[in-house]
Amino acid sequence: KTLFGVPFSQFTVLDNKAIVYYEVAKNQTLAFRAMAGVGFPMKNSPTSLPYDYSFFGGGANDNRGWAARTLGPGSYQGYLDPNQVLTQIGDIRFNSSLEYRIGTGGLFNHALFVDAGNIWTMKSDPNRVGGQFSARFLKELAVSVGYGLRLDFSYFIFRLDLGVPIHN
Repeated sequence: KTLFGVPFSQFTVLDNKAIVYYEVAKNQTLAFRAMAGVGFPMKNSPTSLPYDYSFFGGGANDNRGWAARTLGPGSYQGYLDPNQVLTQIGDIRFNSSLEYRIGTGGLFNHALFVDAGNIWTMKSDPNRVGGQFSARFLKELAVSVGYGLRLDFSYFIFRLDLGVPIHN
């Protein structure tokens, strides 16, 4: 199907986020975040979601142990693939983060964190073997741990996080 002679994409995306904060003590907080999403390519897009609506893994707002858009999909081992594309996208996403935040009430605040998550493809992709979502998805969750420094300037927060992968 086309619109003014240009083929268009047909898809549905469901994406949710849950965030919970628990105050442990004065200036100490546990923060938990979980994000899950799935995209369904439809009639005019038979293989995958359009790039702009696909999910990615890694980066400052995802799994901080990996560079942005380099994680996944699934158990695909891109570092062994000489034809690897740097940006990895998928149709399914699950990501979670647990942070222990220590705030002094002043300029410097700290966080210790654990991130876990990955992306997957809906359909098998011969170019990214192991990327399809399957029953082994829990074993394919990438995990990183790290430390974050926050400089709180009231009107904006400068954030510096260092994440280290512990399960790829």
